[in-house]
Amino acid sequence: MKKLKHARTCVYNCNYHIVFSTKYRKPVLTEDIEKRLKELVQEIAKDKGFEVAQIEVGEQDHVHIFASAYPKVSPSLIVKYINII
Repeated sequence: MKKLKHARTCVYNCNYHIVFSTKYRKPVLTEDIEKRLKELVQEIAKDKGFEVAQIEVGEQDHVHIFASAYPKVSPSLIVKYINII
């Protein structure tokens, strides 16, 4: 069964799969960059009030982020917060 979250007026389970890629899909995401990226995204998520369940770098040219947020937080807002990096 899915993990439901309870707010004052609703019960929700909003999950988003967000994928970012590097310019021209160049393989520039090394292990050091991946480690720092994960730290930054987790820090932003904590500050902005959403959860990041998993972050993975694929083939050093794209990033998969699996995030969960309150229904009033749109996926585009999550992407906007993460794009500040």
